[in-house]
Amino acid sequence: ANSSLRLSDFVPKYLEVAKTTLSPATYEFYSHNINDYIVPALGHLKLKDIRPSHIQQYIKQLTELPKKTRGQLQENGETIAASTVRRYLTVLQSIFKQAVKQGLLNENPANVEHLTLPKAQVPKIDIFTKQEAAQMLAALEKEDLQFQTLIQLAIFTGARRGELIALKFSDIDFEQRKITIERSAYKIT
Repeated sequence: ANSSLRLSDFVPKYLEVAKTTLSPATYEFYSHNINDYIVPALGHLKLKDIRPSHIQQYIKQLTELPKKTRGQLQENGETIAASTVRRYLTVLQSIFKQAVKQGLLNENPANVEHLTLPKAQVPKIDIFTKQEAAQMLAALEKEDLQFQTLIQLAIFTGARRGELIALKFSDIDFEQRKITIERSAYKIT
């Protein structure tokens, strides 16, 4: 654990390993996060010199990032949510975890026990009432069959969009009247 390797030099080695263990969508998220935030903030530091205080400063920088909606910056001065900060921190924690596994560090400086994280707010989730669901289903009767099917499946199963579009006929047991959701589809841009 006496490496003089900089974080920016270790990242490609980490990504090599991560590509074999992460889903394509997660790998894409990790890659963007590393290139856009982690390397600019901490890449110049040697792995062995990075302390929880550096990570805490990184967390502070993240809490000041402007919020984006669908890739567009919000002009109202709103910053990213605490839950997003935690998601970004997870990427950094994963990098250090791999460095520990490879014997480059004795311990993970991004361990949450050494950090103060912003408090995440519990989001208010609105779901359809029975009446709203019935209205939605009634309105669907005028739509194409494919849209009727997708919306009905979403309402009755609670499945996500990617899970619905990844369904195959083999996932449906017509005799038992069951649908098995085993995969999800993502579009990576």
